[in-house]
Amino acid sequence: MLDVKQCPFCASNQYYTSGKEYSTHYEPYIVCSNCGATGPTGMTIASAIDNWNMRRKEMPAAYFPNKLQSK
Repeated sequence: MLDVKQCPFCASNQYYTSGKEYSTHYEPYIVCSNCGATGPTGMTIASAIDNWNMRRKEMPAAYFPNKLQSK
């Protein structure tokens, strides 16, 4: 079983998986059972958990395309 970090908004450890269904594929994501926060989608449950566990300070700059780059 993969470890899922607590919710970054309410610190709950209760969650469930949901997903977006498309005609060609399914993209699962993690939902906090307490506050309803949702994580980024993944191509698999494992990648959805990895995405949920990633926090902003750990994310690559590509996640923030509109952020101004300092020179």
